[in-house]
Amino acid sequence: MDEATWSAVEGVKPAAIAALGRPMEDHEVEWKVGRKIYGNTILALCYIDARAARKRLQDLCGPYWRPSYGPGPCGGITGIVEIKVGGEWIGREDGAENTQVEAVKGGYSAAFKRAASTWGIGQDLYDLKDVKLETVENYPKGIPAN
Repeated sequence: MDEATWSAVEGVKPAAIAALGRPMEDHEVEWKVGRKIYGNTILALCYIDARAARKRLQDLCGPYWRPSYGPGPCGGITGIVEIKVGGEWIGREDGAENTQVEAVKGGYSAAFKRAASTWGIGQDLYDLKDVKLETVENYPKGIPAN
């Protein structure tokens, strides 16, 4: 992070904005069980890690980015990521529901990741093909079927 990616007057330079969308590295993503497809076959879902999104924003935008949050529909959270571009703060937002585990913290994290994706972070993950895995003895339990 230096004058190559941002300036005190203008904020974040166009090349840095473009670099936000570079492909995620393996250590920057997480996997979770999506749903049971049939029998012992499950669909695995890949998503960005909130810490990786924050690091990418910090590395490329320096002090010229900021997150904020607000109420979302049905008790959810709206996340906003603002970046100073051309001397002006531009915000992009998305929302999420509170999660089942650590409901509020999870909701904030999900809303932040979704807002970060509107700047291109993690967009390459949408191009991944479905990842199907065979489990043993109906593990994991409690995963909804189609």
